[in-house]
Amino acid sequence: MISASPIELIGYEARIVHMLPESSRRQIEWLAEGYLLSAFMLSAPVAYAVWLIQHSLLAAIVSAAFVWCLVVLVLRLLAAGGGAAPHMDDGEVRAHSPSVIPTLSWFALGILFAQIAQLPVFQGELDSSVSAHRTELMAQHDAARHRVGTEINVEYGDEIARCEFLMFRMQQLWQRPGRTLLMTAAYVALVVSPFIFAFLFARESLREYGCARVADMRRAILRATRLSEAERHRLLSRFSNDIAMPHFVDAPFNRRVRTPLLMRPTLVARGNRQAR
Repeated sequence: MISASPIELIGYEARIVHMLPESSRRQIEWLAEGYLLSAFMLSAPVAYAVWLIQHSLLAAIVSAAFVWCLVVLVLRLLAAGGGAAPHMDDGEVRAHSPSVIPTLSWFALGILFAQIAQLPVFQGELDSSVSAHRTELMAQHDAARHRVGTEINVEYGDEIARCEFLMFRMQQLWQRPGRTLLMTAAYVALVVSPFIFAFLFARESLREYGCARVADMRRAILRATRLSEAERHRLLSRFSNDIAMPHFVDAPFNRRVRTPLLMRPTLVARGNRQAR
């Protein structure tokens, strides 16, 4: 079950975050809240676009909720599934930096949704343009009807009256390109602001969290390894008292191979010496 805590929604482990210094903990909390706000800013334009197309409040809410959950799940994957791995050396863990690919992905999403996000801001202005566009389309339809001599298509008129012309609205935004570019830049900056905050201000806090998380994972791995090794020795001791040692000095992380000079002789080599 997903907790209501922002840091746990984003994928940070609250138990580890609360062990950090107060300043680091607050920065990570602000970062998690910023990620949730960024997810809302990406999902809200989808709701407005669906409402313009379907004229259904339920469809708009469901679409926005789906996009918000999808974005939050991606953020959880980045936070919980990323970071330094427990098999890395301590120096690599401390020097680990997140990839820039998520920032670039959010930048692209911001540009993609920026125009839709501006539609409700300039709704009054765009409604006037859409009304004039409807009138022009109906006039063209009537002219074609008189020219061809057919009866008017009532369904066409009803469709024109219901249509909100989503693409036409976005085209009308670019009638004032300077304003549209400025609003697009502001929207994209707000969408990627959590990533900028993480890079400029919360880098050390995230590094402290990563080191604490790796240390916690290592303790869990070592605890599980000790239990499994004890069970292995218990099972194999019924057949032989000479149980082979792991081939790595730092098992189970397996970063340093045990050299032949440090390894105990195997059963085969001991048997050959006895045969001689």
